[in-house]
This record gives sequence, C-alpha cells and structure tokens, in this order.
Amino acid sequence: MNPYTEFNKGLEWRRELAKTATYKALDIPESDGVEVVVNRNISRGMGWRELLVVGGIVLGGLFAMRPDAPDPTPVPAANVPDTEYEVRFYDADGNPIDIEQR
Repeated sequence: MNPYTEFNKGLEWRRELAKTATYKALDIPESDGVEVVVNRNISRGMGWRELLVVGGIVLGGLFAMRPDAPDPTPVPAANVPDTEYEVRFYDADGNPIDIEQR
C-alpha cells in the first residue's frame, strides 16, 4: 500500500462529501446535470499586492522621517478684521447728521 495513494483517496472522499453536502444544502438533485464546484482553497499570508502596499508605506515613512527634511512651512497668523465701525449719516445736501452715541 502506497501512503500517497491512500492520502489521495481520502482527498477524493472529502471532495465528494463536500459536493454531496452542497447539493443537499441547496436542495438540488445530483442527477440534474448541474455541476457544483467546491473550492476550498484558502489563501494564507500576504500576496504581492499587499507586499507592494506595505513596502510603499514603509518607504514613504522613511522618506518623511529623513533628517535633512526641510521644516514645514509655518502657518500665517489669521488677521481678524476689526468689528467696530463708525457709521456716518448725511442728508441730501451732503451735510453730516449728528446721532447720539450710546
């Protein structure tokens, strides 16, 4: 008996069991001609896209923390306009009208 052959038989049995369970769960008769593909592949670890993103983040962080980086530009102070105004009233001839101030 070859152990590899026994292992493959076990895999085939598990595959058939998963297929039968899928047919029963979906309430599909197995003789309908409907083929159900059971995919049990599980991805572990990071792929090339994730590694590329992590590498970009690391390189960007190292670039931002370099010692010869220029100081950030200072933010200018906000000029708040004066909110008190002197209002003058004039008559039709252009003469100022005196108004009591409170």
